[in-house]
Amino acid sequence: MPKVSIIMPSLNVAGYIEKCMESVIKQTLKDIEIIVVDAGSNDGTLEILRALELQDHRVHIIHSDKRSYGYQVNLGISKACGDFIGIVETDDYIALNMYETLYSVALESKADYVKGSAERFFGVTDGLTYTRKIEVFSKKEFAPGHGAVSVNPSITPDLILRDYYLWTGIYKNDFVKSIRLNETPGAAYQDIGFLFQTFCRAQKAVYMDEIFYHYRQDNPNASLYNPNAFHYIVEEYQYADNLLQNQDEIWRILSYCKMFRQTNQRIRLMAVSGSVWDLAISDLQIISDKLKQGINGNPIASEHLLLKELPELELMIHNPISLYDYYITAETKKRRELSCLLEKMSVVNQIVIFGCGLFGEFVSVLLGMNGIDKVEACCDNNSDLWGNELQGKPIISPEQAVRDYPQTTYIVANKAHRQEIEKQLLSMGIADDHIYAYTLDADTLLLSNFYLQK
Repeated sequence: MPKVSIIMPSLNVAGYIEKCMESVIKQTLKDIEIIVVDAGSNDGTLEILRALELQDHRVHIIHSDKRSYGYQVNLGISKACGDFIGIVETDDYIALNMYETLYSVALESKADYVKGSAERFFGVTDGLTYTRKIEVFSKKEFAPGHGAVSVNPSITPDLILRDYYLWTGIYKNDFVKSIRLNETPGAAYQDIGFLFQTFCRAQKAVYMDEIFYHYRQDNPNASLYNPNAFHYIVEEYQYADNLLQNQDEIWRILSYCKMFRQTNQRIRLMAVSGSVWDLAISDLQIISDKLKQGINGNPIASEHLLLKELPELELMIHNPISLYDYYITAETKKRRELSCLLEKMSVVNQIVIFGCGLFGEFVSVLLGMNGIDKVEACCDNNSDLWGNELQGKPIISPEQAVRDYPQTTYIVANKAHRQEIEKQLLSMGIADDHIYAYTLDADTLLLSNFYLQK
């Protein structure tokens, strides 16, 4: 019996499958079985998989007669023989020590499931990449020196709004085989019901503060702009409602909060696409009615949602199209600001990015993917960063930056201390018209070539 069975649902991922399979086959934990459930790939994916199956006896291909992510995962789990079961999506890739580490912790902790951290991975042109860590628990919540949090999910409904992903960990075989994913067509949102079941049933779970999973965000076939998205949300949350019937009210309330957030995100994407999707209107009304009945004015919902989300929820409940109109206005403003930034930076000779955190890295990638290769260096007031690199550019002190690049344009990429940094640069002799503050978010949607085309 293998220690871990790895389920890999597959459909037309020829551009990604080799890197994904390599990361799984080369796991430092050798005693694994790899079950690839392919739903009729016709782009060369299946041929690659068959060759790997011949080369490695641990690889097994199962053919699915349904193009349903839920059905594929359920089928794979039903065939799995391992002590623990993991899931890897075939356009992603994983750290080589992922399953050895998780398996060791699972044995020691006797948890129903153990999960690591992940990062969203966005590849762009000329070798530039942008990553964002996915956190279930913050650094402060991890016990010093341990790097792990142990919880009883069955009494921790907050996990509904924290843990959005099923593929970051491993689950006990007998535990996960009692759980089924919804088997609706397609591959959107079918992990929601799975997650709710694991949270409600698990008595112990361990979350580790170590990145194992690399979640790809640049697969064009995993389209963000799918007009059926709202229908998938309706179907999955109907399934979830049934799963939560016997749970305390807070579970249902937080599930509606999650439904709101996922719908809200999709309405924004619809606005970015430039038009209301005809297929969305009736489903949006269903969602709006559910939210009105489920969480409108509910203090639990108000406590768990962000302040900026509350007026958006009001708009969605009043009329989802009014929320669409809100985002049309907001995205038009963002495009204008982004275009202004790119236009100004296209005519300068050199650029120094001031700020080497989240925003500094994002701005560097944003400029590079738009063909602005003028960043000479990055600087930061944090001396611990000096001597390192950010996207291949040296990180230096502000004093050295001003000394070496006195006539350069400085982009302030630090929203929390923007005004202080602007004053600092002025006091060091940098002209006001050579200082530009980046005021947009580190929003990966801005990295999409589709974004500025609308």
